[in-house]
Amino acid sequence: MKQDFIRVNGPVPEFKISNYEACETTEVVFEDLTKGAAYTVIDYMDGSGLDTALSTHVYVKSTDKNIEKFYPTIYVGDDNGCVAEYRSAQPVILYANPTPEFELPDLEQLCVPFELEVNNTSSNIKSSEWRINQEIVSTNKDLNVLMEQYGPHEIQLSVTNKFGCTDSISELIEIQGTPEIDILMEDSICLYNTLNFNALITLDDFIDTTGMEIKWNFDMEGHPNNEITNKLDPQFAYFEPGQREVKMHITLNNGCKDSLVYPLDIRGLDDIDKPSIKYLSFAEGFELELIHEQSSDKHFASYQYNRSDGTTFINDNQTKSNFVDALLVQPDSVMCYDIAVQDHCGLTGATSSLHCFIYLAVSSNKSFKNELEWTQYIGWDKVVSYNIFRKISGSKDYVKIATVDGATTRYEDGGLCDNVYEYYVQAVNEKGEKSNSFRVMNRPEINENTLKSSIKNATVLKDGQISVSWNKSTFDHFDHYLLSKYESTTNRWVEEIELTDTFYRDEVVESAEYSYIYSVKEVDVCGQINEADRQGKTILLQAGYDNVLNKTSLSWSKYEEWDRGVDHYVVSLETLDGVKIIGTTTAADTQLIDEERHDTRDGNYCYIVQAIGVDGDTSTSNMVCVNGDPVAFIPTAFSPNGDGLNDQFRPTCRFIDHEAQLRTYSMEIYNRWGEVIYRSNNLIEGWDGNYDGVACPQGTYFYMIHYKGVNGFNYYHKGTVTLVK
Repeated sequence: MKQDFIRVNGPVPEFKISNYEACETTEVVFEDLTKGAAYTVIDYMDGSGLDTALSTHVYVKSTDKNIEKFYPTIYVGDDNGCVAEYRSAQPVILYANPTPEFELPDLEQLCVPFELEVNNTSSNIKSSEWRINQEIVSTNKDLNVLMEQYGPHEIQLSVTNKFGCTDSISELIEIQGTPEIDILMEDSICLYNTLNFNALITLDDFIDTTGMEIKWNFDMEGHPNNEITNKLDPQFAYFEPGQREVKMHITLNNGCKDSLVYPLDIRGLDDIDKPSIKYLSFAEGFELELIHEQSSDKHFASYQYNRSDGTTFINDNQTKSNFVDALLVQPDSVMCYDIAVQDHCGLTGATSSLHCFIYLAVSSNKSFKNELEWTQYIGWDKVVSYNIFRKISGSKDYVKIATVDGATTRYEDGGLCDNVYEYYVQAVNEKGEKSNSFRVMNRPEINENTLKSSIKNATVLKDGQISVSWNKSTFDHFDHYLLSKYESTTNRWVEEIELTDTFYRDEVVESAEYSYIYSVKEVDVCGQINEADRQGKTILLQAGYDNVLNKTSLSWSKYEEWDRGVDHYVVSLETLDGVKIIGTTTAADTQLIDEERHDTRDGNYCYIVQAIGVDGDTSTSNMVCVNGDPVAFIPTAFSPNGDGLNDQFRPTCRFIDHEAQLRTYSMEIYNRWGEVIYRSNNLIEGWDGNYDGVACPQGTYFYMIHYKGVNGFNYYHKGTVTLVK
């Protein structure tokens, strides 16, 4: 079986919209795509009615809604009577345009320059754009711009909403012109001066100045001339210091106004700076230098230096920070200085604190001394110390001789000589700044040493050196002694020695050959030398021995020059027991004969002489030793009975060389059986008749004696001695 088919004919409606989304009133283009239609009718669905032509249609937003949608529909039919319709699935969408609006300020009086402020009252907007005379000036919502050009200006606002729809409005405003004004002053702005003010007004040709009003205000409330009107060049004087604002106000007949404020600094005395003095200090001569701070006043005219005697000095160099007052002579009193600044108005500011220099006086009321006295340096908070400087007149450099504390104003300079001394005193503060006084010269009083110096004693020591002594100086300004030495035989000067002690040990002498004379002088701190008085002359002893007569002849020089002279001389001999006086002579007798046999002396006979002064002083001569032929005197008996007479047996020897350790002397005692019952090497020891502590019986005993003479020969003696009871 074959299936049946049915064919259905009819139009196919269809159209295309090319711009279906737009802002408010807009043209929408339709393209008809219908097939098989004999006719077509379109309803745009905006109330505009049916249209048989699909081309372009203008849609207009008809409600207050921000978005409107339209669904256009077409109706088609063919010749067979078939009809069809087509409703667009994509609506035509219209977005509402923004509504531009702005509020201008009061337009009755717009004068340049002024701040134009326009409030944007538009609705349904996302962004704004402001133009003035077609030039973009701002994209802010509100307009705030400085208007500096007079004449007509078009203010235009363009707004855009979130859909990208735009709209704009504009308005024309007229701005009035205003003259340019300034104030010219050629005078210095000074207190009490009449100031000349000049109004400078620059006008454009189009500006009408008819009826222009000028008003001045000088910022002096209560002053009768504080306000002046309609005058281009007023005058005004200020009698009070301070910051002032001069105002000039201009009003045109078009209502435009302008004002200018001219600031003034009316300086008073308190506005002038006050530099401080750092210090005053004298240089060489009497040039006084004043060191001060530098002024920083921008209205500086000059420094004014004031001296306490009424003298004033002016210096117009602002960068200079010192001033030199060249005094021709030494001031006769203290002078003080202060400093002030004078400004360009002729006003003189407050003076600085006073600074007063050091006034130095030097005198001499004590020998070898200068006394310095000075005034305190005035101007610093504190003087830490004073340095004292000195030089001998004519020399090059000063030397600091002392430093004293800041409260001291006196100093005594001692140890001076017959010279002119020059001084200055230097003050030092806590900052290390220094101020010098002027220089003062003075010659101190000088006393000469009228005391005469004398040798107290000159004596030969045991080792042949000479000891010299003298009294200590009583002169206040003593420095040292000068000891002069002469050889007395020829009075030949030997040497001069500087000493500070009152004793001298002379080791460079030949005291056995010469007598020496010493004199002493005193030298003071200035090198002046007094006169010497009594000298000291050592004793020179000479001696000789006669072997035939067995005697020693002694002679010596006199001791000179004690104050009251020599009383007597003492002659002594050195023995094994010590010094033994063998005789004395008068002060006039300087010779002695020694005939005694000295059994306690071995070797040479050595003599000394001592001078004994009337006042008890002593002076010893050199030691003289003599010798002769060696000899021993041996007794034949002795009696040890304790009566002090002949209690020991020993020889008496002369001029032998006795050295016990070298056994240059020995004595041995034997009994009759040849036994040694006593032995000795000491010349001054004898046998007391005992043996081992027991007394020996009376009888004859044998001895053997050996000794060496000073002539170098050995001698032997043997024999018997009788012990008697």
